[in-house]
Amino acid sequence: MSLLQRRPERNVLPACEKLGLAFLPYFPLASGLLTGKYHRGQTPASGTRLAGMPAERSAGLLNDGNFDVLDQLSVFASERGHTLLELAMSWLATRPAMGSIIAVLPARIR
Repeated sequence: MSLLQRRPERNVLPACEKLGLAFLPYFPLASGLLTGKYHRGQTPASGTRLAGMPAERSAGLLNDGNFDVLDQLSVFASERGHTLLELAMSWLATRPAMGSIIAVLPARIR
């Protein structure tokens, strides 16, 4: 679950909340898309998660639809003095039943 993949909000999170269960998001930073390190029309840098994926799998993430959403989210975050990464993590933290958010952050953030 992430800002780009929100399906669990429909049924899973309400069920977790009702049953008193914690939810742990899988790929909370959308394989790095929500860190701001990938850009439309650019090949992923060597050593990144998406550079190591098979082309057909990374193409499912590096598409115009996702970059359109990323552009809008980046503007939203920037207008409020935050980064896309801060928005992605804080949004997850506000979801009901969120038990923990485990993500490997980019080296420049650590």
